[in-house]
Amino acid sequence: MRIPHAVFEGARDGPLRDAVFGEETQEDGDEDAVAGAGDEADVGGEEAGEEARERVDCGEHVEGEGEEHVDYGEVEEYISSPLLDLYSISFSIDSMAINDPSSITIGVLALQGAFNEHIQLLRTASQILASPSIKWSFIEVRNEGELDSCDALIIPGGESTAISLVAQRSNLLEPLRDFVKVHRKPTWGTCAGLILLSESANRTKKGGQELIGGLDVRVNRNHFGRQIESFQAELELPFLKLEAQEERPYEAIFIRAPVVERILETREGEQRGELEEEGIGESGRVVAPSKEVAREVRGEVAGEVGKGVEIMGRLKGKGAAVKGEGMEGTGNGEAGDIVAVRQANVFGTSFHPELTGDARIHVWWLQQVVEAVEKRRQS
Repeated sequence: MRIPHAVFEGARDGPLRDAVFGEETQEDGDEDAVAGAGDEADVGGEEAGEEARERVDCGEHVEGEGEEHVDYGEVEEYISSPLLDLYSISFSIDSMAINDPSSITIGVLALQGAFNEHIQLLRTASQILASPSIKWSFIEVRNEGELDSCDALIIPGGESTAISLVAQRSNLLEPLRDFVKVHRKPTWGTCAGLILLSESANRTKKGGQELIGGLDVRVNRNHFGRQIESFQAELELPFLKLEAQEERPYEAIFIRAPVVERILETREGEQRGELEEEGIGESGRVVAPSKEVAREVRGEVAGEVGKGVEIMGRLKGKGAAVKGEGMEGTGNGEAGDIVAVRQANVFGTSFHPELTGDARIHVWWLQQVVEAVEKRRQS
């Protein structure tokens, strides 16, 4: 489905929000210091960064060890706090002369990271689409009941280890895996969300990372370096282009971003071969557990099971694309680093669309959700 030109004109009107990449606070080897330094900065401005740090501060650097230490006591305190009982933000478009509007609920995982920024851009995108036949609801997801009410889900940028840990300790990790891999509902992960949705991830700490899975890819975490090396770059994203009309590049924000290092063989089971390669080390790689598609939805998603990974966007040479000086070229070949992928109803981006004023990707994704939901309801 092609998106009308008028839609994109509205989606890109908002100016790019200035990124606040934060100060360098982590030591060498401390890849996922949660407090104040990780891509949890999700930098929608200093206020958003402070808000994110207030929501979760569950990691600290242990001097001399060069590894992440997670304070489970602080995670327990967060999980039992009133934050997880806060009301969900809901937004709907008023319908005009509609007898029976189709209601679609989009959830944004709100355990840590830039979930509020996603909700703001979802609101903008839904207003741009302005379909009189759809009533949109956008909610923050912190428990299984809220997740069950969703037709689609966004896992925001943040700190992947913290999100995974809080989800596990709040009994939400398995329901998330079921949502994505068993029930096959549309899901989009940004940055940390892409890591969690991958079937395999490098540069992980033993006992500090659990994956959800859904994308047959291996990601390399913190591919471009530490917090201070975060950057903005122009991307050509073919799925946003209009027929016979050139669109300006998408201004992407990369904050300690992962890249897709390898497209894996498509399979329903666990990617066990990823753990059998030589040289990965005891704690260098983690894979997502296997999940079988639910029998009641297998017929609905028959065309999706076994579908391979599509490359949706690349960063073609960091040195050429990055605004600024002193950046050296990098990439997995001349084609550039893979920074956006899709496999059936699962979509992932290594950058942060939620931290810009550009709603084009959110508009596009909502249209994919509409198609998937309508197809499922008609089957």
